Amino acid sequence: MTLSGQSEDQPEPTTITSIEAFWATETGLKDAGIPYRYVFDVLYYDPIWGILHVSDGDWVEYISTDEPLPIKSGQTILVTGTTRAPGNEFWIKGATIEAIGKSDHPILRVNLAEIDHRGTLNEAVEIRGLVSAQNFDGETHMSLNIASDGHAVMVWIPVDSAEVVPQLTGSVVRVRGVYGPKFEPNGQLRSIEIFCPGIEEVSFEAPVSNAREFEIPLTKTESLGSVPAQQLVRVVGEVVGGLVGEMLFLRDESGQVSVDLAQGEFWKRGDTVEVVGYPEVEGIARRLTRAWVRPANSELETESGGRSPQMMHRVTASVRELTPAEVARGDDARLEGVVTWSSPRSMVFFMQDSTGGLRVTRLNSDELPPLPGAHVRVEGRPFASGFAPQIKARMVRQIGETGLPVAKKITLEQALTGIEEAQWVEMSGYVFGLRRESGWIRVDLSTNAGPMSVRLPGDAAVGDLEGKVAAFQGVATAVTDEKQKLVGLDLWVADRQHVQVFEDEIGDVFARPTSEIDEVGLFSASLNPYRRIKIEGTVLHWSPEGRIMVEDGDSALMVQTRQDESLQRGDRIEVVGFFGREGGRAVLREAEYRKVGAGQLSLPVQIDPSADFRRELDGHLVSLEGVIIEGYQLEPVPKTGIFPRVPYCLEFLRPSALHAICDPDLEWD
Repeated sequence: MTLSGQSEDQPEPTTITSIEAFWATETGLKDAGIPYRYVFDVLYYDPIWGILHVSDGDWVEYISTDEPLPIKSGQTILVTGTTRAPGNEFWIKGATIEAIGKSDHPILRVNLAEIDHRGTLNEAVEIRGLVSAQNFDGETHMSLNIASDGHAVMVWIPVDSAEVVPQLTGSVVRVRGVYGPKFEPNGQLRSIEIFCPGIEEVSFEAPVSNAREFEIPLTKTESLGSVPAQQLVRVVGEVVGGLVGEMLFLRDESGQVSVDLAQGEFWKRGDTVEVVGYPEVEGIARRLTRAWVRPANSELETESGGRSPQMMHRVTASVRELTPAEVARGDDARLEGVVTWSSPRSMVFFMQDSTGGLRVTRLNSDELPPLPGAHVRVEGRPFASGFAPQIKARMVRQIGETGLPVAKKITLEQALTGIEEAQWVEMSGYVFGLRRESGWIRVDLSTNAGPMSVRLPGDAAVGDLEGKVAAFQGVATAVTDEKQKLVGLDLWVADRQHVQVFEDEIGDVFARPTSEIDEVGLFSASLNPYRRIKIEGTVLHWSPEGRIMVEDGDSALMVQTRQDESLQRGDRIEVVGFFGREGGRAVLREAEYRKVGAGQLSLPVQIDPSADFRRELDGHLVSLEGVIIEGYQLEPVPKTGIFPRVPYCLEFLRPSALHAICDPDLEWD
């Protein structure tokens, strides 16, 4: 059978099914297009760097990719497509790729002092060694410098920017990945890289102080010349000099040896240390290369090989989530973010990244803190102090300017949950007081859920704030008791430019429409929690502490005020204040009032306190009778303790309890 456009003497191309077959096929045929069908084990895939290493079971291949692929390291995949020019390059661009299982490709456990480096190129291997340095290449990759079997190895690991990684410097680890040696033009080994698919492929074995290498017999420096170059030796001696983090001179009773360090630790003159390394002798000069060092007679930390590694935190959220026990572990942190608050008067500043905010304590008092809006890198250790974990910074470096993020608008109720600790937020309220306190300006703010404090620098211009509604952008911090439990909130504002004042649209506060009491707290499209509401009602109860119960018809409302003009039950008043809530009820806060005449009191509702807990009576005048079993009194009461039908103003504290406020002008029977 002949297909359209195909001559009878043209053979149908054979499908390529292996890497070996691809390279065995003529380039011209591959340029013309030959179908392929591969089953690959994905040894390593890095979509950021565009690196793919695969194996078909017999051959391994490196493939460069310029677009993300729907695969992961450790998968077995089916790849189908057609070859394309140039046929002398291994391409899978435009192929159909399907994950068909989990790879079971074998991993070679190798000794770098013994393997054929070129023959192991692109193979999946496992090495063991000492981590001498741990760094990050941007936010997407981590590198480990490892001393393994006398060789220096650079391990590359893709990481997520929010991933918490272990702090491995000074630890003995095992690493699995794709082997990538590089060679000089003459064929000699130049360097070694390993491409590790993820941090889960790095396993901690022990701190260097517990490494099994220190269990080998002791060798005197005078005997190093008789030891083969690839044989590990152990020497004990006194540090007599060297270069910090690079080398040291070690002396024992038989001589002296130069030690090339695989660790970046500092050893001072006079320290007695144990060293394991590979000997090199040239004439009378003796040297140990890629050496591991520990204090002499170091005690093992545990019988099983040492404590777990510390963690490296790279986002603020992972620091905030630490428990006190985890903080005590001594983890490290390397964070980047924007400064949201700082002051030359304080050793503390706040920073924020995409996961949230954090308090940072500087250790160097000689340096000025970075200004708000600065993009900084912070390195240090988490520590427990106050309400939430924070960072004690050994290094703070500004790396740019990013500006402040958009402040999250929150309420006091949200802030008092504690979840907004150290966050850059915006909070609004009515300013009812200003005062100086310990060099700062304290702004007393009344919000819908209660009062709070705002802190500004002592030289901030705040004279126009009192009596105004304003929005403040700053960092929320908890006020705690002696047990570090949250009891209040402060908002730290860097300067006056982060304060916005809202002018009242009506000069005379009483020159506005009157709302019905039962409308207070109802939904309205025009509802503004910081627009004053005016009501009118009759006084049921007035307290010098600033609480007024008013009613109008069937509706009642609690009013909170700082005005001290006394009122009597039955006074008719106009009240202007801000809507708020307290204990689930609607209230008017920061209210002003004025008398407008005498009102008509409703008759008290007779209730049975043992059963008549009706929420609709909240704030209303009721009468009840009972026996006083506990309480306090402002005026003498009859010794009998019996009182029939005494009018009370009823206030619900919770669904199962009530509080009755007795009018002091009433006469007792």
